[in-house]
Parts: sequence; structure tokens; C-alpha cells
Amino acid sequence: MKQIIHWIKTHTGLLKTLFVIAVSIIVVAQLLSIGKTISFEQLKQIFDEIPLWKLLLMMVIGLVSVTPMLNYDLTLNRILNLKVSKRELLESSWIVNTINNIGGFGGLVSMGLRSEFYGNKTEEKKILPALTHILLFVLSGLSIYSILCFFLVQFDPKMAYLQQYWIWLLGGGLYFPLLYLILHFQKNSSFGNLDAKNRLSLVVSSFLEWTGVLITFISIGYLLDVPIPLI
Repeated sequence: MKQIIHWIKTHTGLLKTLFVIAVSIIVVAQLLSIGKTISFEQLKQIFDEIPLWKLLLMMVIGLVSVTPMLNYDLTLNRILNLKVSKRELLESSWIVNTINNIGGFGGLVSMGLRSEFYGNKTEEKKILPALTHILLFVLSGLSIYSILCFFLVQFDPKMAYLQQYWIWLLGGGLYFPLLYLILHFQKNSSFGNLDAKNRLSLVVSSFLEWTGVLITFISIGYLLDVPIPLI
């Protein structure tokens, strides 16, 4: 094990380079995959039929919906006590979150990119636990929505057709409470030593992030004259 750790430390530069290459390949592959499902002629026709103000409004909604994700990096800097300029923080956060949204993989891409951005600004033993906290809390907002949907499905007759998914909603809904309990009882370890302020900050960021996703889809649906019933 010591030899493996030593090898990793001595080849950190190479591993970081390989990671950046891997992320680039993933992003390109995702874009190519999306491109195969799109008819550019139909897309052009659709855009020609949409008023300019609607396109601009969609863009604004999309930009606003991404902003809660910037707080992940604000919280990370607070956890690590870093002094990063607002411009650098905004640029790095925007790049990380945008690439992560394209690449996916549940936040693993953002974890690697943040390690690349902030790894040379603090000790390695501090960056990994902090990045792990962010990775774990990314899904806390979705977990809150899952438990809300679980109860709606159980008590709203209009959602009876969704009852077949109750086990998935319940499982997703239990993620955040279990995570919070585990961190609470592991508070003396490097895994759990995250204060209440930063926990709340990450939970709020995640909840607003997924709220932004929901609002974006609903808004674009209405702007394209494809209304999504909320009730």
C-alpha cells in the first residue's frame, strides 16, 4: 500500500494530465452523443419559429439556474480557508460546473476539476475531505425533492400512476437524512468534521440547484408552448 501511495505522489503531474485528457474525451463524447439525437435542420426550423425574446429569456433562465452551483466553490474556499479573488473564483466555478453538467457522472468530474484548480493552493490531505463533502451533498437537494414526491404520490390521487416508482422515491428521499446522521456521528473524523454552517450552505446550494433545473424545464416548456401541468 505504501508503494502505491508513493507511486501516486511521485506521478501526480502525470495523473492530473491524464485526468484532464479523460474529462475532455468524456465531454466530447457526450456532445457527439447529443449531436446524433438532434436533427440540425429541424433544430434550425424550430429556432426560426421562436421569437427572439423567448430565446433570450431561455438563456437568462439557464444562466440564473446555474448560479446556485457557484456556492459550492464559495463553501469549498471557506472550508479550506483559501483567499481566491472573486474573478478567479467565478471563472473556475463556472468552468467546473458547466463541464460537470455536460459530463455528468454524479459530480465526479467536478471533484476532479476542483482538485486540479485548488490542489496547488492547499495541502492535499485537506482538499480530498472537502471535495468529498461537496460530492456527497450535491444530491441532497434531489433527495429532498424525492421525499416530497414520495408523499405526493401516496396522498394525491392524480399521481397514482407514479406509485410504481415509490421505492425509488423513498430510497432517494432517505439519502439526505442518512447522510446527515452519518456525518453527525462521525463529526470527530476527517469525514465528518464539517460545521453546521457549511453543511447548511451545501444543502441550500443543492436544493436551489435542483430547483433551478425544475424551473428551467418548466419555463422552457411554456415558452415552447408545451406547458407542463404542475398539479
